[in-house]
Amino acid sequence: MTPVAENSQVSADSLSAEFASVLRDAVARIEPALAPAALRAYTDGAARLHAEGIGAGPIVAYLAQMPSIMGALGAGVLEQVLKAASIIYMRAGNRGVDQFFSLAPLAAARLPEVELFDTYLSLVQRLAAQAPGIVPAFFDHLPQLLEHLTVGALVKWTSIGLQIHARDAGAREKYFSLQSADALSLLKLEGEGVLFSQVDRRLRFYLRALWNRDVPMRPKARREKNIDSHRSFLMDGVVYLPDAYSKSVHGAPSDLYMAAATHAAAHMMFSKERFKVGNYKPLKMVVISLLEDARAELLAIRAFPGLRSLWGQFHSVTPASGATFETLAARLSRALLDEDYQDDNPWVQRGRAMFAAQAHRMTDAQLPIELASPLANDIGQMRLQFNFKTYVVQPVYRDDHSFLWDYSGADTPPPQFEEEDDIIVEEVKTNPQESQQAPETQLKEAEIEQPDPNDKDAQSPHAVALELVVRSASYAEWDYLIGLERPAWCTLFEKQPIEGDAREIDDMLSRDEALLSRIRFSAPCGCASSMTATAWISITRSAQ
Repeated sequence: MTPVAENSQVSADSLSAEFASVLRDAVARIEPALAPAALRAYTDGAARLHAEGIGAGPIVAYLAQMPSIMGALGAGVLEQVLKAASIIYMRAGNRGVDQFFSLAPLAAARLPEVELFDTYLSLVQRLAAQAPGIVPAFFDHLPQLLEHLTVGALVKWTSIGLQIHARDAGAREKYFSLQSADALSLLKLEGEGVLFSQVDRRLRFYLRALWNRDVPMRPKARREKNIDSHRSFLMDGVVYLPDAYSKSVHGAPSDLYMAAATHAAAHMMFSKERFKVGNYKPLKMVVISLLEDARAELLAIRAFPGLRSLWGQFHSVTPASGATFETLAARLSRALLDEDYQDDNPWVQRGRAMFAAQAHRMTDAQLPIELASPLANDIGQMRLQFNFKTYVVQPVYRDDHSFLWDYSGADTPPPQFEEEDDIIVEEVKTNPQESQQAPETQLKEAEIEQPDPNDKDAQSPHAVALELVVRSASYAEWDYLIGLERPAWCTLFEKQPIEGDAREIDDMLSRDEALLSRIRFSAPCGCASSMTATAWISITRSAQ
């Protein structure tokens, strides 16, 4: 027996017969590959874990797994591994340590550099210190997390979960168990594709260059339960784009953002009239929307021919893709855009021929309705199944068509936003007993009485107005600490303004003439409005 083996025998004797044989077997395997000092540190590590009170199971896992980790990353990682194990045991018990050692070879294989592995070890120590209760859930899903995330992305994903659910243990447990929409959405956002924030500035410059106008854009959080989670939409003059496009979509994610933004902008430029839904069947609405997509795109291409290739790269459907209604609609969409595309389906050929014959009428907003009637009737004659609830517009860069339709008085209900979606708008009643009354009416009838200056308990006008909230809307907000946008994080309240006395403004301007002069002097144009000056005076006085 070698001296090192004899020393290992001492360490084994200091443990127990239950796993001493595991140590001897591990030493026999690792001894040829490690220097004597490293081998001694390995065996001493087992004794150290035992002395700390860690159970037999985790120590057996350490003895079995640590040799391969030291072989891959070097003996220098041992001390950090033991330190992490001690912290996990103190905070999360034997189960956490057992999971840690059992998964360490996987982490070492996915993070083959010492620096990357050290980052992982620091992360699990922080996790155990801040939220020991979710350590088992974290390790249960670590293989899936490492499959999709870099170690930097894993740190960010973990940090988000700890921060946004710092005061809700139940929500934190669901997050780290991958049972919450936020966890899954952020997992995809961190692990795949391109973020909206990465291309936002470029998109805005590009659209400004095309149309000489600013196109408002905002990201929308994707929800796993939404079948059209990759689709953009337009609402109130704003283009809402997915907060991330994954690498799984056809085409480059950055090009997909460009295609989606330019398509939406084409609608804003050329789809000036909204179609009245009336008694249209959903099938005919889809065909009309498809033709309107083609009309708006053709008008944009006439101004900027390069858009045809930008959009065309996402039309991947072919005759071999099938002949369901959804597939035929996608094939017709491609035929109307791609002049070189060949399709022998009679319905696709008829739609293409009808559209081409009316090329001189592309500025006629009613043209899609005229062309849609025979095409929709043909689909009815073909007895193709169609489910409006599961239908998703193709290709992926096109929006959900809700912008094109006026649903007032319609039999077909408008698309409903999920209550967890990025934009949540809700009415807040000022009087529960008048819940059926419109908030605008309530505001007209609401009177704000000026308080009695001698009544110390009287509410101020501002306190009264605070209660007269008409609407609240939740918006996403950028969190610079974690580098991501949080959905529905900031709530804005719309309130009735307070009537004031304009003489107060005049008095303030007269009282602070010197300050007003400095404000006017520093303004870019050398001037300042009374309201602007008053606001700056108030801010300055408050800061003094």
